[in-house]
Amino acid sequence: MTALRLDATDEQGTRILAALIACVTLGCTSRNDTGRSISPEEAKSAVIAFVREHPTEFIGDPDPSVLDSLALTDMGDGTFIFGAFIVCPHTRSYSATVDVGAGESYLYEGDLLTYDGRTMATLPRITRYHAAITDPEY
Repeated sequence: MTALRLDATDEQGTRILAALIACVTLGCTSRNDTGRSISPEEAKSAVIAFVREHPTEFIGDPDPSVLDSLALTDMGDGTFIFGAFIVCPHTRSYSATVDVGAGESYLYEGDLLTYDGRTMATLPRITRYHAAITDPEY
C-alpha cells in the first residue's frame, strides 16, 4: 500500500489536497443526477442495457433484442410494463417477476441511477418465493 504524504507548507501538495477534496465532495455529487426526472423510455433502455451487459443475471436469460422490440404499456399508475419487466421512472426503480413452476418464482428489484447524463440499472435484489409444503410426510 502506498501512502501519500502532503506537507502543509508545500504549495503543490496543498493544491493536490484541495483538488482531491473537491473531487470527492463536489465531483461525485455533481455527476450523479438522481434529482432529474427520467422518462419511461430511458428507464426501459437502462434495463435493456443491463440485461445486455449481464446476460445470465435473470432466470430465463431474456433476450435484449426481443425486449427492445416490445412496446411500453402505461399502467396508469406511474409504472410501465414491457415483457416481465416493470419500470417506474418516478421512483427510479425496476422489477421483474419470473415464475419457474411448481409454485416457485423470483422477484428481481433494482434501482435506476443517472450518472453523467446516462441512466443505468443497478444489480437487482433477488427474492425467491415458493409455495408452502403441505405434505405431512415431508
